[in-house]
Amino acid sequence: MHRVTRRQAISQSATCLAGITLLGCNRTDEVVAPVAAARTDIPLRITWVGSQDEADAIERGWSSVSEQAIAINVVVIDRSQSVPSIADLTELAKSSDLLSVPLMMVAELASSESIESLTGDAISVITSDLLPAMRSGVARYGGDTFAIPYAANLPALFFSTNRSEADLALSWKEYGDRVGADWNGKAGEPTTAGWAASMFLWRSIGSAQRWLVSRETFEPTIDDEPYVQALDQMRQTVARYETPRQTPSQIWQRLQQRELAAGITFPTSQANSEAELSAADLPSPESSSQSLASLAFSPWLNAITMSANCRQTDASKLFMDWISGGEGSESTRQMVAPYNAVRSSDASSSLTPYAQWIEKKLGSPVTLPSMQFISAGEYYAALDHAVMDCLDGKSTAAEALASAKSHWQSITKRVGVDVQLRAWRRANGMRA
Repeated sequence: MHRVTRRQAISQSATCLAGITLLGCNRTDEVVAPVAAARTDIPLRITWVGSQDEADAIERGWSSVSEQAIAINVVVIDRSQSVPSIADLTELAKSSDLLSVPLMMVAELASSESIESLTGDAISVITSDLLPAMRSGVARYGGDTFAIPYAANLPALFFSTNRSEADLALSWKEYGDRVGADWNGKAGEPTTAGWAASMFLWRSIGSAQRWLVSRETFEPTIDDEPYVQALDQMRQTVARYETPRQTPSQIWQRLQQRELAAGITFPTSQANSEAELSAADLPSPESSSQSLASLAFSPWLNAITMSANCRQTDASKLFMDWISGGEGSESTRQMVAPYNAVRSSDASSSLTPYAQWIEKKLGSPVTLPSMQFISAGEYYAALDHAVMDCLDGKSTAAEALASAKSHWQSITKRVGVDVQLRAWRRANGMRA
């Protein structure tokens, strides 16, 4: 049996032959017009929000599987200092074919028509292969496909030793107690500037009945009691860590070096086979909102989008297929996104505990929407600053979240409630 590879399927879907019908002598002949060979010397223009090391790895990996030239413009962002400028990204979209941007930028880029929805058979092949949570929580916006994910940096609770059955069903309070009583502070979670808000939101999943804002009025709900309790519990636990401020990379490295007994993070490099780490669900709130959704993606999760000014649509779709897990991308993805597969055809290719854990997590299409607002970067920065103030003891949890709410209201007043409601409804799967 002849096996058609995924790359061939994408190529066949992306190529159209023009048919011209000629009539004469009571006979209909079909003449197929020749199709000009695609130009591969014109670079595919990619704006990449990330690091130069990632761009270098992509250029090396892509050149080994394709003759299509690429030119990557790297936008380096230190998330502890700032968020990407939406004005800069909107301008860069004018001279780009593809943009790899944080998820929280998709709503505004789509609303300004700087990026376009992804359609056609080639895209259908990719999206139908995405794991359910990646398709519903990242790729889709307003009922349409706007982004193709290539990573899923969901945090797990890692243990550097064999875990017990009790470890599989910890509440956040029990986790905090174990940090102090059993692990002597040798644990950690992402709490540095730029990461604190994401960790706070991950802690809030399952307890908050109203996610981020009201769907009817866009009034912020982040000062509701479940959020206050989640932040206060976070503050108490962070105070027990031997090293209160850590990034995901620092926690991951310390776990592999067996300096920590437990840690909340995701792989940021290839796992050390000798570390023998085990992965489990994050602790759960003591009181649940009964929500079916048990995961939400970080607003900083990067995904590939297509510029409205794209001049090489077919080549762009081939690149999207490759970077999201297409043939020949494995070594590059280990450099750019050493987390897990995001597509069913690549699932179970890794036997690491994290890969097995997250494959199961991504098997459900039910997710909470990310922070896809207009000016989302400003909302995120305000929340991150408030969470940091609480963790630093400068304010109580209630005071910090009240301050964040006030900042959110000011941003909404400037942007407009109706504009934000349309964006938020689209983030929730509606066409607004």
